[in-house]
Amino acid sequence: MESFLQIKSRIFCEEINNLCAANFDWARFKAQDSTLYFWNLIEKSSSKNQDGSSKYKLLSKVLRVTHSLPTSSDYIEQSFSCLKFIKNNLRSNLREETTLSLILIAQEFSNRKIIITDRMIDLYSKAKEE
Repeated sequence: MESFLQIKSRIFCEEINNLCAANFDWARFKAQDSTLYFWNLIEKSSSKNQDGSSKYKLLSKVLRVTHSLPTSSDYIEQSFSCLKFIKNNLRSNLREETTLSLILIAQEFSNRKIIITDRMIDLYSKAKEE
């Protein structure tokens, strides 16, 4: 008698073999290096099981879980560097809301130059007075 894990392993192997046997070169070309888009194309184009569920149910779960795992810690390190830059000795008494807003702005505009206009300064001054 097969255990639950053995059954799932067998089903998973069958899904992989079925996927390898199918020709999805067109999807690979269309997805252009996006694994999630590639997988969505495969799921939409492949035939469903008799009950209407996805043909690659376990493989889909594994792909989505592994795709959500971080591949490196660069993003986290950059976030802490940004926090260190914003919250230094001169600005150590910033409120948490202000610190979070500054971090969000720094991350959102990290690749672009931020231009501070007179209108922005006026709005900040009015908000600070209130």
